Amino acid sequence: LAGDPARDSWVRAGRIAFGVSLPVFVILHFVYPESVAALVASATVSYPAPMFWAYLTGAGHFAAGVAIATGVLSRWAAILAGFMYASWALTLHLPRVISHPAARSIDNPTGYAGNRQELTSLLVCVAFWGAAWIVAATTSRSTDPDRARKHSLRIS
Repeated sequence: LAGDPARDSWVRAGRIAFGVSLPVFVILHFVYPESVAALVASATVSYPAPMFWAYLTGAGHFAAGVAIATGVLSRWAAILAGFMYASWALTLHLPRVISHPAARSIDNPTGYAGNRQELTSLLVCVAFWGAAWIVAATTSRSTDPDRARKHSLRIS
């Protein structure tokens, strides 16, 4: 399937859709920085200057989204965004899910009884981590528009 025009179109559409979705998180990080900083401050891993991290990760979402959607350094942007999501999943969300188990009750005899909101945040974070690395993996060096543009400039 490599090199199939239909596959390439779907991969490009998926890359653009993923890149365009990231500015939503930019808005959240810049409109509600105190809420983001509170999440960072309550992490089991100590992050200094939580407000700084709120704005920095918002800017990271913006840079990654623009790069991935436009195809400019999209592979590197996707790899770095994946590492950003991985660090959040492993240092912010997973410790909270593990540290807040809830006892089973008569109202909830089966299923997860802990903090479901935090579990959802963990799973969304892991999904974005995977999506970012799928974008990186499907943006090969030979099909990356930046690399192709630079290569064509060198040849001519």
